[in-house]
Amino acid sequence: MTFRLVSFHYPEEPDKQVLNNMSLEVRPGQTTALVGPSGCGKSTVFKLIERFYDVTFGALEVDGIALSDLNLGWWRDKVCVVQDNPELAGDSISEIITYGDTRNDISLEEVKEAATTAGIHQFIMTLPRGYYTCVEGRGRQAFTPEQRVRLAMARAVFRSPRFLLVDNVTSSLQPNTDEILRTLEQVKKDCTCIIATRYIAEITKADNIAVMSHGKVIEQGTHWELMALRGCYFVMLRKQEAENKSLVKKKEERKQKRIFFQRKLAESVIKQHGVGHLMSYSSRIASTSTTF
Repeated sequence: MTFRLVSFHYPEEPDKQVLNNMSLEVRPGQTTALVGPSGCGKSTVFKLIERFYDVTFGALEVDGIALSDLNLGWWRDKVCVVQDNPELAGDSISEIITYGDTRNDISLEEVKEAATTAGIHQFIMTLPRGYYTCVEGRGRQAFTPEQRVRLAMARAVFRSPRFLLVDNVTSSLQPNTDEILRTLEQVKKDCTCIIATRYIAEITKADNIAVMSHGKVIEQGTHWELMALRGCYFVMLRKQEAENKSLVKKKEERKQKRIFFQRKLAESVIKQHGVGHLMSYSSRIASTSTTF
């Protein structure tokens, strides 16, 4: 897949250029990562690949053929998207995983294999009807954000797409980001994968990393090649590392404050009522954790 000097604006905002002469080559069988701040054009790239829109100027090609010349239905069968807070179409878990497959001979073993790869099989087996459990409201009430992402991954494994698009899947999954990323490594084994994210730590193993800013690729290469440049990628990573250290520090400070006030409250209870009353105040002491 090749982006050749692609420019794009949304039809409703013709004066606002979202992509500006963007060029990028996505090599077959490799993982390409798009990294950059919100608003730099990453999600728009995915919308163009999915053919929700066609490019305004330039060329977007697959195997040397303009994407706009390919049959839309055929192309979308070749592309699968896993995103944060995904839609889960289907009346049961089995239908969610097999959604879009029109075969009449789908076996449950195929579905289980996909779910196992995505790390969701064990959870499904705890449900009363397993893979035949009915789901309402596209799963929003029935599943946690992590479970929804894993079901979307299972659907991707089942479909075996040519292109897998992964869009900010870890945005709402703290603190389980590392587990999801390990699962993703298994899911994307046999396809060409494009990952869009703001967080550099998630994509350091990608075959090619494209740093985006104001609708174009300003740097690209492997993690170590980009680090050696000491350019925008290097600065972004160092800034994110500093922010992460600050968050860890603040979290530890809140933990210490919580322990301090719990201890003080316990001492106050013992002083006023004796040790025997400590258990009756335990819920009040524990509730101080919600204050910090």
